[in-house]
Amino acid sequence: MISDQELMVLLDKIAGEYKGQSDDLISSFGMIILGRLYGWRVARLVTSSKDWTKATRLFGDPKLLMPERGKYAHKSLGLAIADKLGGYWNLIRSSGTIALEEKRKML
Repeated sequence: MISDQELMVLLDKIAGEYKGQSDDLISSFGMIILGRLYGWRVARLVTSSKDWTKATRLFGDPKLLMPERGKYAHKSLGLAIADKLGGYWNLIRSSGTIALEEKRKML
């Protein structure tokens, strides 16, 4: 994972070279910041596949910019569910197909 200072340099470079919708840039930058605090597992859970793909185009593999679990990862209900189920990637792949109420019952 790169340092905070290196991340700021990277964000500045990407912003300076970016051509496109500013909301795509904002969502990608926000995802990276959230991921640095909560971890890439939480960022992946709460980010749509479309937005994750946009961030991947801008940053390469976004996971390289974030810890797997950040200092606030324990606050994520989705991650707690994934941990309890033991199938993090299954939960990612089924996003939207498991009703929220069902996820709550699993806890």
